[in-house]
Amino acid sequence: MNFIITCLKKNKCFYPERIRIRPANILVLIVLHFVFSCSSAQNEFYVKRPQNLPEWEEGKVALLPVLQLSNLIGARTSESQFNDNVYIGKINFSGGYVKKETSLGVITKNKNTVFNNEKEYADQSSREVSAELLKLFQKKKIDFNFLEKIDSKLFTGFLKTQDYSKSPDEGKDNINLPRYKYLAPNAIPSALEKNADIIESGARYVFVPIVVQYYSHNAGWFNDQEIGCLAGARIALQFVVYDRKSRTKVMDLVFERKKIYPLISSVNINQTYRDLNEILSEIIQNADSYIVAPK
Repeated sequence: MNFIITCLKKNKCFYPERIRIRPANILVLIVLHFVFSCSSAQNEFYVKRPQNLPEWEEGKVALLPVLQLSNLIGARTSESQFNDNVYIGKINFSGGYVKKETSLGVITKNKNTVFNNEKEYADQSSREVSAELLKLFQKKKIDFNFLEKIDSKLFTGFLKTQDYSKSPDEGKDNINLPRYKYLAPNAIPSALEKNADIIESGARYVFVPIVVQYYSHNAGWFNDQEIGCLAGARIALQFVVYDRKSRTKVMDLVFERKKIYPLISSVNINQTYRDLNEILSEIIQNADSYIVAPK
């Protein structure tokens, strides 16, 4: 039994592993399960509406191609993408760490940072994420159209906010500090709403998969981490859903996973690809219960 969790609250983007379901809500989910189990209709895409409209809706989905958050927020250079935690590629650290004055104060950072394989990683992330989502939608028999060509310029207006949450690896994590959240617009962007391919699909919902981060690295210091970390990899995906009927955002979830080797300072490219595929598989498994329809 799989349900989409209510994801829309004003200017908040939820991380699924932190969502708690209260006991009272469990009873509601059980009742909904029996209601839907008694229906012989084809599985469609169900979304729990905002708090003031608690009823469940159903409808066809327009699944967009995978977009890159760095393009959506206008982060043009590799360094700005890295600093904003929206980097896609291979990171090579060298030279130890330095203290540097920034607009955020004095921070610890790696002395030399080189960025490689960006197109290769971007192509791989788009290909693999699309393939995983297509398999997931087909497995759950969701009624959808996959729109292969959508201009990323149609989707703009993200709100950048600082994420004050801390991980257990704070001080030695493989992500820069401060962390950020990027909230998609609450209303469906006009250009996206008026897109001819989306209109022609007849879809009620527009599902936008976004790659936030997709990188591997050797041992080094991410910005403002105290003691650095060893080799590893990290992926973060953001799934945004708009209801074309209400013209509002009904889901905005970020799923992230990482891997850091305990005793290894660098990893060969074959192992890196295996690590990235393993991390992506874990993310899709975790996302399964949030984005598919109840049976």
